[in-house]
Amino acid sequence: MGKAIRDQRLLLMGAAYKADVHDTRESPSLVIMRDLLVRGADVRLCDPWVPEVALDGREHRSVLWEHAELIVDTRNVVPVAENVWQL
Repeated sequence: MGKAIRDQRLLLMGAAYKADVHDTRESPSLVIMRDLLVRGADVRLCDPWVPEVALDGREHRSVLWEHAELIVDTRNVVPVAENVWQL
């Protein structure tokens, strides 16, 4: 059985619409972020191209991922480590 989303601290990696750009317009990541926030998650953002993003009147600043307990990497961009699960 998995963990509930409510009260979990989650790191969303990648907020730009496409790789290597600052543009977040129509980014599917922001739709996911909003859904996780509505469900009660403590969502952080990590994107070297997007230092901060405004979502529903709140500013979210990009953070680093080195200390994450678990990383689920769906694009195989995070270096292999014990806490990285690549799909």
